[in-house]
Amino acid sequence: MASGTDSKEKPNQNFITIARYLRLPQATELENNSVKAALVVHGSAIFDLLDHQAYALHHNEKNLRNPNYELLSILSEHKVDLILCGPTSRHRSIDRSKLHPDVKIALSAMTTLIHFQKEGYTILNF
Repeated sequence: MASGTDSKEKPNQNFITIARYLRLPQATELENNSVKAALVVHGSAIFDLLDHQAYALHHNEKNLRNPNYELLSILSEHKVDLILCGPTSRHRSIDRSKLHPDVKIALSAMTTLIHFQKEGYTILNF
């Protein structure tokens, strides 16, 4: 996912889509409801992965909280891999210390997507 949210006060709709997707297979009428997901982020969506302090600094608003932070925590608790493209991290000068603690930095988004495809994942671009 490359696009960041349009609002600094609302969560990224693409993050919400992943959460909704994870709930679909939990319907009682479905027999095999085991689903895994990964969130691979690059581009301007990096700013939606920031911790609260870095998010406020990015938006030049003291005490602004990242509206994605709690959702990222919930996704991580449900075993969603939160992965940031390494070149995006370097290009935007955002290191691990400024990110949500569950975000991992990968070699690149492209190599990560190839890895997950080999593991049987399907890429959903949105």
